[in-house]
Parts: sequence; structure tokens; C-alpha cells
Amino acid sequence: MGRKPCNNKDEILKKGVEAIWLKGYHGTSVNDIVKAASIPKGSFYFHFHTKEDFILEAIRSTTEESISQYNTIFMDENLSAMEKIEKIYDIRIDMAVQVKDCKYGCLIGNLSQEMSSTNERVRTALSTANKEMNEPMVQCLQKAMDEGKVRTQLSASELVSFMENSWKGALVQMKTDHDAAPLYLFKNLLFSKILN
Repeated sequence: MGRKPCNNKDEILKKGVEAIWLKGYHGTSVNDIVKAASIPKGSFYFHFHTKEDFILEAIRSTTEESISQYNTIFMDENLSAMEKIEKIYDIRIDMAVQVKDCKYGCLIGNLSQEMSSTNERVRTALSTANKEMNEPMVQCLQKAMDEGKVRTQLSASELVSFMENSWKGALVQMKTDHDAAPLYLFKNLLFSKILN
């Protein structure tokens, strides 16, 4: 029995992103995307003029989904600011290890490595996505700093930039080794040595 075809733009994005997440932008053709979504090629071009338009929409969609997930956690009044930050990383590790089997990494990070030096529109979208996804974490970390839970001479923004850059590096090493150890090392050092 064949896969159920995608009926709308969001579903096509979801299926197409899976292909690009694993194989990269240049390693994924429009044919790969329409095959993953079980749609005719005309349906793809009805929603997206080019593959570049598709990836720009995918970046936007992924960013909005991530921010929505973060905000749900950050609004949970039963968790302290530090518990919220830890929960974000626990969810990310679970996604990378259990769901994606240490092979996918981060879509935004993967695209940043692949495309930032060759496509200005995509680079700009990726830079914006990173800033937008960092902002809720900055606000949460600032609250932890205001409560005296984190003592540092860095600003919350600087510390989150360091955390996220380190996280992306751990993801690259995880993909290289097909091993989750870099993610657990990152989390252990972050909470035992940096955010203390």
C-alpha cells in the first residue's frame, strides 16, 4: 500500500524537510521531495516557485515550530528557569538520539554549514532563525541570572550564543561519530561547570 499523498503546503514542507535534513540541500532534488511527499511535481510548483523558495519556507516553518515548543516550556510555571533550560536540551538530545538515530543533526545548523557561503538569501534566513530561536532562551537565562542561579560576567545573550554554538558543534561531532556522547558531554559540562 502506497503512502498517503500530502494535501497541503505544510505537509509537503514536513515531508520535504525530512529528506533535506538527512541528505542536505544539494543532495536532495525536487524529485526527492515530491517522492517523499507522494505528490506530483506540479503540486510542488503550485506552492513553491523553486527549491530555494522551498528551503526558505522550511527554515521559517522549522523556526516557528521550535519557538512554539520552547515557549510552551518557558511558560510552565512549575519549572524554575534552570529547569526550563535543561528541559530544552533534554528534548533536543532525545530528538537527536532516539528519533533521528544520531544521523540528522540540526536542520538549521546543517544548512548553515552547507549554504551560508554560497547563497545570501538562505544565509540571511538562517541568521535570522538563529537569532529568533535564541531569544526565548536569552530571556529565560536572564531570569535565572536575576535570581542568582547563574553567576557570570557575560550577558545572557553572550552566554546563550556560546551555549548554542557549542551545542551545534556537539551535533556535528555526533553526526560524524554516529554517537550521542558529544551531546551528553555538552550537557554535563554546561550544567556542572558553566551554568552554576
